[in-house]
Amino acid sequence: IKVTQASTATEIKNHGFIIKKPFTNFSFDQFFIRKTLKTDEKILNKIFSNKTILITGGAGSIGSFVVRNICKFKKRKIIVVDNNEYNFFKLKLSLEKKNIGKIVLSLANIENNFQMEKIFKKFAPDIVFHVAALKHVEYLENNTNQGILTNVLGTENVLKYSIKNKVKYFINVSTDKAADPENVLGITKLIGEYLCSSYSLKNNIKIGIVRFGNVFNSNGSVSEVFTHQLFNAGKISISHPEVKRYFMSGNEASNLILSALNIIHSKNLNKCRTFICNMGEQIKIIDIAKKMIFLSGRSSKKYLSNKYYGLKNIEKKSEKLISKNETI
Repeated sequence: IKVTQASTATEIKNHGFIIKKPFTNFSFDQFFIRKTLKTDEKILNKIFSNKTILITGGAGSIGSFVVRNICKFKKRKIIVVDNNEYNFFKLKLSLEKKNIGKIVLSLANIENNFQMEKIFKKFAPDIVFHVAALKHVEYLENNTNQGILTNVLGTENVLKYSIKNKVKYFINVSTDKAADPENVLGITKLIGEYLCSSYSLKNNIKIGIVRFGNVFNSNGSVSEVFTHQLFNAGKISISHPEVKRYFMSGNEASNLILSALNIIHSKNLNKCRTFICNMGEQIKIIDIAKKMIFLSGRSSKKYLSNKYYGLKNIEKKSEKLISKNETI
C-alpha cells in the first residue's frame, strides 16, 4: 500500500492538485496516541493580567511556543530575549498581526551581565520564564566551556537580576538528562537546578523547575535528523535497537511551563519544586523511524538501515525523569 497525502483546498487553488507529496513534517498526534497536558486558561488569565512577562530563549523552538501561548491572554506585556536574529524573524512571521505590537524583541545574550542588567532594569518583569540554553548533547561534549557559560553562568545571571528587580515568579527549563547525568548537558542543567534551589531559599522569589523529555519536531530533534537522512543518505540509521526516549509535543512543553507557574502561584509554595509531565512510556527510537518511513509512503526494508552505529559513552539506552536521590 502506498501512503500519500491529498492536497488541501488552498494548495489546489494556488498550485493545482498534487497526487503525491514526497515528504511532510508529521504532527506529534500522529506518532503518540495519549492524552496530552492541558492548562487552566481561566486561572492563567488572572495570573498574567497587567503583568510583564520576560522569556529568555523566547525565539527558539520551545520559547516560541510559550510566546504564542501567552499571546492568548489579554492585558499583558511580553519581553522576548534571544541571541538569534533569524529566530526573531521566524517568530515574528508566526505571530498574528494583532499580537506583534504587544511584544518587545530584545536581541541579547544571557551570559552578558551588562545586557541582562539593562533589560531587567528597563522592563521590570513580574514573571520570568528561563528557556534559553544550549541543549545538543554532542556539541556540548566538544564545547564544555561554552556549555558552562550558557547553562550555568547564564542561568545565574538571569536569576540574579530577577531577584535584584523583584521578580515574583521564576520558571527554569531543565531536561530529563539532569537526572543522574552522564554528559555535559545533563551536568550543566543539574547545576542550574541547584542554583534555582539555592536562590529560592535565600530570597523572596517563587521558583519552579520543569524537566522536559525530547520535544518532538523541535530544532535538532530526532525527527529533523531522520528527515535529513531520508533526503540525503536515502536511509535512516540509528545507534542501537533498544534506545528509547520520553517524548512530548512543543505545545505540551509550553503547557508544562505554564502549569508549573500555575502551581507555584496557587499553592503558595515557598520551596523550589521540580515539575515533570507524565509522558507515558518511553518510545523506542527505531519505532519512531519505522513510523516516519511508513507515513511518508516508503518501506522500512528499503529505507531503514540494518547497521547500528553504536551508542557513545555519554548516551543512555533509556532516560530517567527522577534521579536515585530524589523522591516524588
